[in-house]
Amino acid sequence: MLQLLFRKWWVVLFQGILLIILSIYIFQNPVEVLAGISLWFGLLVLAAGALGIIGWLAADRPEREGMSPRLFLFVVRHALLRKRRVENAP
Repeated sequence: MLQLLFRKWWVVLFQGILLIILSIYIFQNPVEVLAGISLWFGLLVLAAGALGIIGWLAADRPEREGMSPRLFLFVVRHALLRKRRVENAP
């Protein structure tokens, strides 16, 4: 493993330079970076919820019985978050 790192030293150097540039950008623009992270996190949560619903629909009947409250809570949470987003809109 160590020999591979010594052979590919330029990859480690390039990664270090990119991380330094990225850290400078993050410190210069914290609001934009936080907005981007929030957007990606929201997309991941939305995808996980959609896949959960698809998994619930694809499950056999006995397996679905325990999931009904979770589906109801997902819908209620989504509705509450949407309401909060509309109220906070400029």
